Amino acid sequence: MTVAIAWFFIAFSAASLLFSLVLCALSVIALRREHLWMLAFEDRIKERWAVLPSISIVIPAFNEEDSIIASIKSVLKSRYPRVEVIVVNDGSADQTLDRVLEAFPLKAVAVPAGAGLSSEPVRGVWSDQDGRIVLIDKHNGGKADALNAGINLARSPLVCVVDADTLLERDTLLQLAEPFFDNPTMLVAGGFIRLRRPERSGPLALVLYWLQELEYTRSYGCFRAGLNVIHANVIISGALGLFRRAAVLEVGGYDPLAVGEDMELVLRLHEHYMGKQRSYAIAQIGFAVSRTAACDSLDLLGRQRMRWQRGLLSSLRAYRSMVFSPRAGAVGMVALPYLSIFDALGPIVEVLGLLFLAGTTLLGVLPSSFFAMFFATLFIGSINNLLCLTLDQIYLGRQSSLGARAMMWLMGLTEPFWYHWVNLWWRIRGTYTYLNTVQTRTAWSMREKA
Repeated sequence: MTVAIAWFFIAFSAASLLFSLVLCALSVIALRREHLWMLAFEDRIKERWAVLPSISIVIPAFNEEDSIIASIKSVLKSRYPRVEVIVVNDGSADQTLDRVLEAFPLKAVAVPAGAGLSSEPVRGVWSDQDGRIVLIDKHNGGKADALNAGINLARSPLVCVVDADTLLERDTLLQLAEPFFDNPTMLVAGGFIRLRRPERSGPLALVLYWLQELEYTRSYGCFRAGLNVIHANVIISGALGLFRRAAVLEVGGYDPLAVGEDMELVLRLHEHYMGKQRSYAIAQIGFAVSRTAACDSLDLLGRQRMRWQRGLLSSLRAYRSMVFSPRAGAVGMVALPYLSIFDALGPIVEVLGLLFLAGTTLLGVLPSSFFAMFFATLFIGSINNLLCLTLDQIYLGRQSSLGARAMMWLMGLTEPFWYHWVNLWWRIRGTYTYLNTVQTRTAWSMREKA
């Protein structure tokens, strides 16, 4: 019996990492396609410039006085023909509202009629002369509630959701919008989230920055890119996502009670369009980049990871009927089972496996070869990390300096043997919190706005 349990833990760990390698292999197809697509990008944009659909960028903000102006300016600098910026101040207790009013020539206007999505009452609306910048001030209701308020008043057929601490690159909107031009069934296009260097100095902040860069590269460049190939993307980051507004309105907007409002909305779109048997597409665009702030302390990083775990569990529970459902296609047969088994249950299984194999080896119940095999499976994780970094460099070319590549490779080699286990502990804590907490509204995210 003891040997059978030991083999189970070894097989579970190996299966998780081998599946990651399969997705990494699929991401080669996706990234190569995207790389070839970008070769003629400029020529296509010149032809389509006059007919590209307008975009409303919704920036929800709660206590973002230090970052909101930079975020708005990054959007205004975007190379895109028609952009409307909607800033939603969700009852901030700091100077967020005043900073926006001071930075831009805005005048109070009557509150226009919305599209019907539920949100807390709007206290005031300001706009510039051209209607290019709109500021909404509302009672605090959480991030999802603020997003609904912004989408309500958006005037464009496409709505881009951007976090208040996120900066867009010059061509990000063009790269997100073009798939909508080519594919009339496109519902959502997500971008690649990369990190800004931490403001806090010190070795810990830098190590955490490189670890997070590795995680984001692995998640966006391999996991989500691989799911693109089989049309099974279920997570579009709340920091950067372009939506067809009509589709969001059709399914009722963001859920104010969702823990992870971004994943929940994407799964609801999947479920709705599958149920109606209507063609649709949801894609991840690797070249469309935004930069957000990195967590520069273990406390912030741990709280972020615990929140992500709660969001994952909440969404999996809400859409559990899709798991292993042939009607849900690759979403139900591949993406959701993987997340359920290896991301939801995996942290508990892996930590129990480590404790069991270490304990039985020390007590002499099992030969040390079992623990060695378990330890050896972690090298698969190192291989997966290095492959993801290699693909990122070949097709997306973001880690250009030699020093940057060296640090990322060092983290990729060593991460499965130490940081991976710290992350698992945070996710276990997130699971415990989820099981013992009643969610009353969508929380303010990355830094928890404490």
